[in-house]
Amino acid sequence: MLDGKQYMVCVPYKPHAYPAQYRRQVPDTIVGSAKFGQSWVLCTTGVPRVVEGRAPEGMQDRPIPLKEGCVSKRSVVSVGHGVCWASNRGLCYYGSKGAYVMTDHVITRANWRQQELETIIGASWGDWYIGFYDDGTRKGFMINTQDPTCMIRLTQGAYAVFSDPLSDTLYILDGSNVIKKWDAGSAGSATFKSRVFRHPRAVTPGAARIVGTTFPVTFSMWADGDLKVSSLSVSSDAAFKLPSGYTAEEFQYQIVGTSVVEGVYIAEEMVDLP
Repeated sequence: MLDGKQYMVCVPYKPHAYPAQYRRQVPDTIVGSAKFGQSWVLCTTGVPRVVEGRAPEGMQDRPIPLKEGCVSKRSVVSVGHGVCWASNRGLCYYGSKGAYVMTDHVITRANWRQQELETIIGASWGDWYIGFYDDGTRKGFMINTQDPTCMIRLTQGAYAVFSDPLSDTLYILDGSNVIKKWDAGSAGSATFKSRVFRHPRAVTPGAARIVGTTFPVTFSMWADGDLKVSSLSVSSDAAFKLPSGYTAEEFQYQIVGTSVVEGVYIAEEMVDLP
């Protein structure tokens, strides 16, 4: 049980009894908590702490080496091998993989703070942390907690979430009091926009090829920030020509579809494509 800066441990098998000798106080107000393994993580307004021990009278807390206060109680989620919570800097993690900010290399702090952090509702689904937020429109994001190298943006929002550990199923409360099962029904459309690729010299890409499972997918491309290919429908994995008449050093592409895309190849000539 939590109360302000206090955490309280009950008598074993008696969750109604919290003797004074089993109560401890930490320096900062406790916002929320979750556990992984035998560790109880307290996410506070200041330095988070982890509580460990073998018996109620022997529980001890110590600071986590990550000075990131929690900004949303409902963002605190156990992901099996650790605990995640939202801070002003990003999505934080403490667990078997250490203590760090998962989003440091996938989103800028300025963009992270545009998500109305205090509204974040977290959920665990497989290896993924799913966060829902409300910036005037309910939306969401996904981050793989085992390999946090990117963030997937969601147009789907939620008012509440429930994870059923028995069936390993996630349910969300949508608008109009509709409960939906996650990862069920028909596949939605996904948009992927690549990073900016910089070529050592100015070139003219003349051909491209998309490798995927099913088609069509929609392809767009920017060169030095200017849109050169707008919403081109690609119906197979055969190579196709790109517009010419310019040179550029920086390139970025986008694909939109409902199926898995395994790779995108862009080259100066058709013969250069795999």
